Amino acid sequence: MVDFKVGDIVEELDYYGGDKWPRSQGLIVRIPDEGEFHASPNNPIVEVQWITTGAKSILYSGDIRRAKR
Repeated sequence: MVDFKVGDIVEELDYYGGDKWPRSQGLIVRIPDEGEFHASPNNPIVEVQWITTGAKSILYSGDIRRAKR
């Protein structure tokens, strides 16, 4: 399990088709309080604001990783 912090830059995990397309990157803007959403301790939920669109998403932390620099 990765412990994400607000301000971490993250990206989506691999696409099913491999590395043909770039991954979307975003910034973790919030880590919801425990009990706000149903999540297991091994797969907490984070709120990500995507860099390209500015849209926000609530995601399980297992669906993203820290962006490679």
